[in-house]
Order: sequence, then C-alpha cells, then structure tokens
Amino acid sequence: MKVSGEFRRISVAKQMVEGVAELFGANRFASDCQLDNESSRLFHEAIRFHEVERTIHFVMNIPKECPTNRIVTFTGDLFEFSERHSNPPDLPVDR
Repeated sequence: MKVSGEFRRISVAKQMVEGVAELFGANRFASDCQLDNESSRLFHEAIRFHEVERTIHFVMNIPKECPTNRIVTFTGDLFEFSERHSNPPDLPVDR
C-alpha cells in the first residue's frame, strides 16, 4: 500500500485498511514488510498493527519444462496460485 505524500499523516492508510477489512467482513487484517524496511515497520505500528512473527521465505525451482510461469505459495494451511510475467531476478538455479 502506498499513499501519496500530501495524504500522509491524516489516517488515509488506516482508513483504507479498515475499509478493506469491512468490505470483506473481516475482523483482522494481516500485512508484512521486509525486515530491514524500518519506515514500513514504523507505519504499521503507528496504525495499530503489531508484529506476530518473523519468517524466512523459501523458493524451489521445479526441474521440469513448463510453458507457464505459475507459482504455488503455501502459507500455513492455505495454497495460493499466482502467475508471473517474468522470472524473479537473482533466483539461483537448482542443480
């Protein structure tokens, strides 16, 4: 989420988060940021997010020719499917 400079510090981002949660009938909203992204961490804390864990993300190349760039993500008990238009940079090739 990114809010333009003139709309910062007036609760626009917080209202957006709360509005999306309400739209989906949710009572929780999860978000993440890179460990070294201090400004994002401070933003999240400022609008009442709290840190619940730190994780390490893994990726595995599947050694098979595939005509698509589909990616499967497993988070806890949820599988998500997405499609990339290009390969992620600097991804080592499994041998």
